[in-house]
Amino acid sequence: LAYGNEGDMDSAISDYNEAIRLNPKDEHYFNSRGIAYYFKGNYDAMMEDFEAAIKLNPRYALAYANRGEAHMNDGLFPQALTDLNKAISLDPANVEALRNRGKVQLQIGDREGATDDFRRADRIERSPGRNMRNPNGGRQGFRSLHGVSGSRSM
Repeated sequence: LAYGNEGDMDSAISDYNEAIRLNPKDEHYFNSRGIAYYFKGNYDAMMEDFEAAIKLNPRYALAYANRGEAHMNDGLFPQALTDLNKAISLDPANVEALRNRGKVQLQIGDREGATDDFRRADRIERSPGRNMRNPNGGRQGFRSLHGVSGSRSM
C-alpha cells in the first residue's frame, strides 16, 4: 500500500503479485492491484483484476465502485451506472460511489438523480460519528480509485 501512496505503481504491483500468489482467494489484493494498474494506464489488467475481485466476492461493493469510477473516467456512462448502482445497492453509505453516480447522471442528463445523489452523499458525510470511522465504510487498508495519489496515463 505504501508504494501506491508514493506513486510507485511498479513496486505496488510487484507486492500485490506476491500477496495474490500467497493468498489467491483474497479479493482485496486484486482490487488494490487493479487500482495500481489503473494509474499505470493498463486498462485491460485493471479490468481483469476488478472482475477477479468481484468473482471472488460478488458482494464486494468497493470493486464495483472502482470499476464504475474507471468506466466513468473513460466516458463509458452506461457501464459506469451499472457498476455504481450495484456498489450502492451493496453499500448504501458509500459516499464516493454516490458522488460518482451523481457525476454520471449529470453527463447523461439526469439532473434530478444527480442532485439526489449529491445531497444523499452530503447527508451521509455529515452524519454524527462519520468522522470517527473510516470514510470508506470500515474498509480500512483497502483501496478505492478516489483515495489514491498518482497520475493516470491512459
